[in-house]
Amino acid sequence: MDGDILMNFGELKAALLAEIGRAPSDLTYQLVTSDINRALRVSEMVQSTTLTEAASITLPAGFLGVVDVYLDTDPRVTLTPTTKTALNRSNRTGQTACEYAIEDGIMYLNPAPQTTETVNLTYYSRVADLSADSDTNDILTNYPSIYVYGALTHHAALKQDAQKAALWKVGYDDAINGANKNDLKTKYAGAPIKVYAGTAP
Repeated sequence: MDGDILMNFGELKAALLAEIGRAPSDLTYQLVTSDINRALRVSEMVQSTTLTEAASITLPAGFLGVVDVYLDTDPRVTLTPTTKTALNRSNRTGQTACEYAIEDGIMYLNPAPQTTETVNLTYYSRVADLSADSDTNDILTNYPSIYVYGALTHHAALKQDAQKAALWKVGYDDAINGANKNDLKTKYAGAPIKVYAGTAP
């Protein structure tokens, strides 16, 4: 983690201006945020919410992917992921939901429930664009190199400097991979992940 360098959005822009002698465009930072939401999956992006059980459930705004989801019953019922096609083929009603599929921001449960139990959802949430100079977020705080190298990469690409873009891209990829690996190490302390039958790893 490279969180010893603390900065907000204004300080990030100032640092890049000092480094390359010009200010990258706003589009540069928007592209970095888009990259982060596509490639990064760390604990700083995790949120939890409760939803009401139904055959189809609208997922929270900013949803990127499931970390864990279960019915808050006694005992708890873990919901297993499947595809929408597979769910349609085995669709039934009148029993406890045991699997889900996600399509276009909707979570579909199967069997289609006839109750309204609470669904506990832990999920990866989208990182918002930085806008005001005082803006910051947990990714910029804990992994500033992602924003630095990402912005430099996109700035060079937009200026059609392929050589510099390729150079900065190496640093960006290393920063993303390092953050993802560090997060796994923090969560599991290097131990092998135990997978239970009927659940996704």
